[in-house]
Amino acid sequence: MRTIDFSLELKPDFVHITILCPFPATEIYTRGLKEGVFTKDHWREFAKNPTPDFNPPYWNENFSDRELQELLIFAYKKFYTRPSYIIRKMLKVRSWGEFKRKTKAGLKVFGMKKRD
Repeated sequence: MRTIDFSLELKPDFVHITILCPFPATEIYTRGLKEGVFTKDHWREFAKNPTPDFNPPYWNENFSDRELQELLIFAYKKFYTRPSYIIRKMLKVRSWGEFKRKTKAGLKVFGMKKRD
């Protein structure tokens, strides 16, 4: 929550928030395997048997995957739905096309859903 609050204090034009998803053969992935953050080597299993519905593992040491996704959505909504942010962005609109793009992007934030 401190990170989310910090992003609000900075007042940037946009944020990009992700859930840590370590890639194979990286130091952080190896650490996750050693420390038991990952119950198995997901990437090795995927390499042996690739499937189109593979979801890379999240670093879920303190939260479940579902909780991480909920926090991600909460953070995006908290940042992008602030009245001060919306007003600031709308005052900068210079064309009908730009208005439509910004409105469409804003509506996507409201419709964000967790992955299955």
